[in-house]
Amino acid sequence: MNKKFLFLIAVCFLIGATSGSVFGNSKNSRDIKYLTIGSISNTPKQEVAKFQPFIDYLVLNINDSKYSNARVLVANSLKKMRDLIDKGSVDIYLDSPFPIICLIEQTGCVPFLRRWKKEVREYNSVIFVRKDSGINSIHDLKGKMISFEEEFSTSSYFLPKAAMLKENLILIEKPRKTDFVCGKKIGYVFSRDDETTMVWVLRRKVAAGAINKTDYIKLAKNKISQLKILKETIYVPRQIVVYQKRLPFSLIKKISTVLIDMDKNDKGRSVLKKFSKTKKFESFEKKELGDIYKFYKYIEAEFGI
Repeated sequence: MNKKFLFLIAVCFLIGATSGSVFGNSKNSRDIKYLTIGSISNTPKQEVAKFQPFIDYLVLNINDSKYSNARVLVANSLKKMRDLIDKGSVDIYLDSPFPIICLIEQTGCVPFLRRWKKEVREYNSVIFVRKDSGINSIHDLKGKMISFEEEFSTSSYFLPKAAMLKENLILIEKPRKTDFVCGKKIGYVFSRDDETTMVWVLRRKVAAGAINKTDYIKLAKNKISQLKILKETIYVPRQIVVYQKRLPFSLIKKISTVLIDMDKNDKGRSVLKKFSKTKKFESFEKKELGDIYKFYKYIEAEFGI
């Protein structure tokens, strides 16, 4: 056996020993538990930057040695978020009521807090037209076109659409706002922006629009006298917080206490303000979703999971 061969054996042994040491460190790192908050976005870097200070504050203040690290996991679809929650990779998730109900049904996650996002506790939607349109009810929209904002908007799509389907109306998506709509159906298009929806209605580009009531008043401005509301929907929570069902109850109690108390101290208020102008968190129970469930069944197929 020559010296060169012996040298190669020695090198291989050292590499193997080092690899064993690294693997051991990796195993220890897996013993560290992260408290993980999930979000859905197509811009993950920006989303992490927005959520990280919030989850850092939470982990620091729950003071639990088992959960001493915080992280944000960003998915690009509700289906992927469902999978992350289902396998325990995401502990906490915040969203508007309809996606939350979908995740409750799919994963068994538990609602426990209400978030006042953008300082709003709850909101509702309005379906509106020009006052001089000759349209007096949502049933008069048959054969006409309505504008929603985007496919995943609660106040500017899910909620008003569910309210219309509940009235046994038939809605059909159209690629262009100028497309023909048969007299038994109501066509709809997406404007991609609530302000655009308002402009389209005022300029008679579409017969009707649907947005949340606060934005309706804000965007109509001095032309609100030219408009009329055909229908107002029920009010729904602005956002709901859920936790994945495997989390220990003792941890949930700590998380609830910290989040509910955030608006009572300077540091907490500062973090909340930077977190999409959140005003506060308050307790929430699943039974409060009762009326919303009645509308969810009309749009359940929209989520496709």
